[in-house]
Amino acid sequence: EPPTFSDIMEWIKEGQLDVANKVIDQALIAEATDMIEEATIETSSVTGTALDPPSDFLRPISLRYQTRIAGDALTRAERIPYDLLVDIRDNRHPFYDSTKNPEEGNKWYSIFNKKFQLSQTLTPVVDAELIYIKKPQTTGATECDLPESLEKMVVDYACYKSLVSIGKEEEAQLYMQQYMLDMQAFNGRY
Repeated sequence: EPPTFSDIMEWIKEGQLDVANKVIDQALIAEATDMIEEATIETSSVTGTALDPPSDFLRPISLRYQTRIAGDALTRAERIPYDLLVDIRDNRHPFYDSTKNPEEGNKWYSIFNKKFQLSQTLTPVVDAELIYIKKPQTTGATECDLPESLEKMVVDYACYKSLVSIGKEEEAQLYMQQYMLDMQAFNGRY
């Protein structure tokens, strides 16, 4: 029995998300896609060292913020593992010090519990700036946000899922192999 229209639409949404997760950031940036967003995160109501990402956030490209340390400016933070961030916050790491002037490059962040966890406390009157890759849209009524060069991969992914659903695994593997080869070639260009 052929798959239903709703199944196919679901596989297309899954395919968009899978492609967005597998394509490297440089490729999405170079393709001048609608997948890249720039956002200002309001910090006036923030207490402590955590920021909420935008609702359509998938992964970060760059995060900039200003701390309460004197002489600091709005500068880029480096992403690190959360356990290292906790050591930095507690001043238990021998190489990093969260009390140094952040202009020296001492700003770090991790993503934990769906929030940006920062190494220092923010200045509450200055906004943080985020450049990020957004999640693909989930409605069938809007155009795909992915660059046109990636839309064929979404179709290959949906074809793979369709063939698997009707029991044609061998034929489905051909679509998955093509999908992976196209993904590798696309990422290899950047």
